Amino acid sequence: MSRRSLIVRLARRSALALFWLGMPALVPCLLADPQTKSAVIDTDTATAAYLLNFLRFTEWPTGASSGTSRPSSATTPYVIGVSGNRPLLDKLIRLVEGQLVRGHPVHAVRIRDETDLTACHLAYFSPTPDDDGLGVPIQAALRALRGEPVLTVSPAPAFLDQGGLVQLYRTDSHLRFDIAAEAARAAGLTLNSRLLALARPVTVGK
Repeated sequence: MSRRSLIVRLARRSALALFWLGMPALVPCLLADPQTKSAVIDTDTATAAYLLNFLRFTEWPTGASSGTSRPSSATTPYVIGVSGNRPLLDKLIRLVEGQLVRGHPVHAVRIRDETDLTACHLAYFSPTPDDDGLGVPIQAALRALRGEPVLTVSPAPAFLDQGGLVQLYRTDSHLRFDIAAEAARAAGLTLNSRLLALARPVTVGK
């Protein structure tokens, strides 16, 4: 291994440790060794932890035109919305209970239709709707949120190419993610360098 490759690998491992340490309520075995233990954690549990940490490592603008400005008072919550995947939402609701992000509570809510989208700071989209048909198709959601400061996340294939900001994927039994960093900045979001260090470099539309 070259010196440069070693430095990059060590930097990513350090960033990963800091990323998980930002989530004190996470399952203890994930905190103990996220590289080797994540294979025994179910995908929804790991995804819920990722969503909360994405929230912790993202800054929203003040005075945004939509409902997704940085919270203006201590009682104003950060909102994570989930479209589809009710088991994930149930786990996320339990995970965020009592959690504070920069002094603000965190609420996890169900995205039932497009009217729920702009109330979210972070919106997760399952590739398939819930059994009752509620939820927003990914392409319709991304059209509605184009240019809005909402951190969109999904495991759907080609999510970044469609205009999404964070795409989750599994490799070697681990959950990983790609980030469209330029698109996130264009939407007014500021992503922490620790978060960016964990993602693969992605250029969308080129």
